[in-house]
Amino acid sequence: WLLLDDENMVLRTDIYCILLLLLSGTAWGDIEVTKTGDAVVDSKALTIRGGFGQGINGLAFQQDAVVSHRGYQYVGYYDASRQVCLARRELPGGEWAIVRFADYQFTSNDAHNTISIGVCPQDDTIHLAFDHHGHPLHYRVSRKAAVRNPQRTAWEASLFGPVMSELEQGKPIKITYPRFWQTPDGGLQFCYRQGGSGNGDRMLVDYEPDTGTWVDTRQIDSRGGLFQDDMGESRSRCSYPNGYNYGPRGRLHATWVWRESSQGSNHDLIYTYSEDGGKTWFNNLGESLSEPAHVNSPGVAVVNINRAHGLMNTHGQAVDSQGRVHVVMSVSYTHLT
Repeated sequence: WLLLDDENMVLRTDIYCILLLLLSGTAWGDIEVTKTGDAVVDSKALTIRGGFGQGINGLAFQQDAVVSHRGYQYVGYYDASRQVCLARRELPGGEWAIVRFADYQFTSNDAHNTISIGVCPQDDTIHLAFDHHGHPLHYRVSRKAAVRNPQRTAWEASLFGPVMSELEQGKPIKITYPRFWQTPDGGLQFCYRQGGSGNGDRMLVDYEPDTGTWVDTRQIDSRGGLFQDDMGESRSRCSYPNGYNYGPRGRLHATWVWRESSQGSNHDLIYTYSEDGGKTWFNNLGESLSEPAHVNSPGVAVVNINRAHGLMNTHGQAVDSQGRVHVVMSVSYTHLT
């Protein structure tokens, strides 16, 4: 467990030992989880075989498969007929109603191609991005106010527009790992990887609720730079983010690991933050970065973690009420000695 102090911008590395305790099982006695119930969305959801695993619904790197808004919960998934589905229920235990989009067929057996959901509180639109692994964007959005009064709104496919391959008009994109998150003022942002594993950049786009359009696509980290260690040399990479979260004072926090093109292994914990919604970024020392963060950027690596540890791709992150950033990271047991 790693914690970044938002006030002093100092990594409290003494907490890192808790990760090792959890891996060894010695600290589990202090943790209790109470099950409150089950909810079956669809008894015939899709399971895939081949490609990159059997899972396609509810994977660890999926951001997000489940969102809640105005007392309702929304789940995006593929059903057994390979249709994109969006289900909703009234919390805490309402019946699930399902929209099955018959105009798009999911044909892949690639578990990377998950569904991501976003809700914009300002205009009560719900957004879907789905079926990507370096593929053209598949995106659709509801009409405005579609999730404002769910009790009075029929849950049907006609609430949504067509599948689109671009966010900004005239700029088609190819993406991997889509994710949405809300801004402090009730807006919405969209992030994705451009390029491939070990050779990609993260891009960020802003949604404008007043016009229902996306604007200002920009790069927020870079594949560039030279990395050298005992395993070799690498001249390109990509980030695998743990999360992008706003703190209580409107600061956007980002942490990630680097995946190098050489040896295909991950390393280090990287941290940057932004005070203006991801337009300009600062390192852990509070210094402004003049270009998107890359492997040679000063002050962004807050914990040096060797590639031999087998860091996994995407971990977990949260920001607490005091603006402190919490990160849980995991390693592959095959790399432990």
